[in-house]
Amino acid sequence: ERLRVDMPVFVGAALKQQRDKKQRLAQARESKERFIEHVLNEYDTTHSGGLTFSELRDFLSNLDTTRTEKPTDPEVKWVIQMATPDTQKFEGEWISGKMRLKGEALQAACTHWLMYLETWDEIAEVFDKYDSNKTGFLEKAQLAEVLKDLNVGVEVDDADVDAVLLQASSVTQGAITKPGLIKAISIWYAIDDEKRQRSSQVLATGGSACCCLQ
Repeated sequence: ERLRVDMPVFVGAALKQQRDKKQRLAQARESKERFIEHVLNEYDTTHSGGLTFSELRDFLSNLDTTRTEKPTDPEVKWVIQMATPDTQKFEGEWISGKMRLKGEALQAACTHWLMYLETWDEIAEVFDKYDSNKTGFLEKAQLAEVLKDLNVGVEVDDADVDAVLLQASSVTQGAITKPGLIKAISIWYAIDDEKRQRSSQVLATGGSACCCLQ
């Protein structure tokens, strides 16, 4: 008669966790696939397998019916850039339909747009305060004033303003839009946190941090 060897409890629990994880991942994948299929069926009027610029605008418009105006061109461009890994040039390829948003990028676009709408009131208030010439864009000097306010009235180093502008204006190249302001603020806080950590490390090792006025 063969001996029955009982599996240790912790091994059985680990296997169950692996099975549960695989099941959750499979369900998440199926959910994504259903979402993408629904979006394409509803908004892919050209039957291209993806959403063109105008089709994406219609999709974003219907994600929040309480907003009366349709997403602006800069907003749609920002969503595309946030949902795609490569820097987009926006030289007509999206308008013409040569480039389309496909697959999981559609779900990423949905996520970023809804996050943007959640912060819209706060972002719009700050943006409108510093968009003194009402162009719909913040230039470097205006962005510097925004960052100065975030820095409790202390002017931000010019190099830091340049770094924020470079990273946050990939869509508009040298100017910040309302959705771009969200990224600009997050980049600024990341830069500020990194500086504080470096300063703390210097002090912790017995060094000193100095500030030189030029």
